[in-house]
Amino acid sequence: MKVYGLTGGIATGKSTVEDSFRGLGVPTLDADQYSRLVMQKGQLCYRDIVEEFGEGILDRERRIDRRALGHIVYRDAERRKRLEELTHPRIWSAIWKDASRHEREGEPFVIVSAALMVETNYHPRFDAVIVVSCGPEEQLLRVMDRDQLTREQATRIIETQMPLSDKVAVADWIIDTNGSRDETAMQVRELVQKLREELDD
Repeated sequence: MKVYGLTGGIATGKSTVEDSFRGLGVPTLDADQYSRLVMQKGQLCYRDIVEEFGEGILDRERRIDRRALGHIVYRDAERRKRLEELTHPRIWSAIWKDASRHEREGEPFVIVSAALMVETNYHPRFDAVIVVSCGPEEQLLRVMDRDQLTREQATRIIETQMPLSDKVAVADWIIDTNGSRDETAMQVRELVQKLREELDD
C-alpha cells in the first residue's frame, strides 16, 4: 500500500480537496483530527500539555481550549516547538496505526493530510507529496473572508507561515484551487485515476 501526503497553505482549499478524496472512497486521515483526539481529557497528551502550559488553557469543562492554546504558541516559536514535541509523536503514531489498518483491509493507498508536513520535515516519509495551491491574491482574499480580517491583518498571518512556494517545490503533484470547486474536484478525480493506474502497472 502507498501512503501519500497532502498539504497546503492557509486557505488554499486543503479541506475541500480532502472532501473530494473521501467522496471518491479514498481513505483520508486528517492530522488535525488526530491532534484533537490526543488532546482529549484522559489522554496522555492532555496531562502533559496542561502541566506545560498551565490550567489557563482549560475551558469550564476542563477541556483544552485550542484557541487559548493557539494564542500562546503562535506568538512564541519555542513554546510552539514544545507543543509539537508533546503532541506530534502521538499524532503520527495514531495516524500510522490507522494507515496500517487500511492496508490490512486491502486499500491500495491512503491520503494523510497535515498542514505542517513540510515545516516539520516529515514529508520525505511519504511515498509522494500532494500540495494544494492557489495564487497569493486568492489566498489573501480567502483568509480575509474566512476570518473577517482586514487585508493588513490577513497579510500578517500569511507572512508568519512557510511560503506556499516552498511547499510547491517539494510536491510530486499539485492541486490548483484557483478555479471553482467543480474544477478542483475534477483535478482530484484525475489524480486518483492516475494513482490507481500506476498501482495497477
